[in-house]
Amino acid sequence: MTDTFDAVLAEMREQATRWKMAEGNPNLAPSLSAVACAMNHNADRLAAAHAAEVAERDAVVRKANAQAEDFERRYYLAMDRAEAAERDARSKQARIDALMLEYCPEEMTPEQVAEWKGAIATTEQAGT
Repeated sequence: MTDTFDAVLAEMREQATRWKMAEGNPNLAPSLSAVACAMNHNADRLAAAHAAEVAERDAVVRKANAQAEDFERRYYLAMDRAEAAERDARSKQARIDALMLEYCPEEMTPEQVAEWKGAIATTEQAGT
């Protein structure tokens, strides 16, 4: 498992504190080569931790983008279905109104007649 960036930094700070405390004692102070080796090792750990955190973040972003794309696709499909259902309802209502005008025009209210005329006008405009 890769260390986290913050965990590696914390260990490096602890190590630096131990080295600082050992400065006056030659038996405890690390050699320059040991310090260089530890620095290289910690740099590698920091790079690995950073890469792992970036990869994790990128995976979260990819997942969020995929969910957004799926939501958008489903939204447009639902809108298409709703528009088709609305067109179908208007078409059926126009057919009902036409039959009423043909067989029982006296039972139609002025509002129904106006709606029917509007539906006919819309249908004619869509057809041209």
